[in-house]
Amino acid sequence: MAPQESLSIGVDVLAISLSAHNRLREIGVVHVGDLVQRTDKDLLYIKGFGKTSLKRVKIALSGLGLELGMTISGWPKRPIDG
Repeated sequence: MAPQESLSIGVDVLAISLSAHNRLREIGVVHVGDLVQRTDKDLLYIKGFGKTSLKRVKIALSGLGLELGMTISGWPKRPIDG
């Protein structure tokens, strides 16, 4: 799967903890496209989302050819509420 095609898959398929999935969903991150627009700082701002979760997210994205902090034109970026 090409990196661009991975943007629309759900974050629930990423090999990260259930807790990390829950924290991401709480702030409206549902798809990989939502996630890659976030930065390390954005994710560490989330209560209950720590360095281990961040590391696992980065590894999972890397496997898709993606990384945090990407700008995706045409994909809405929602503010962090959590």
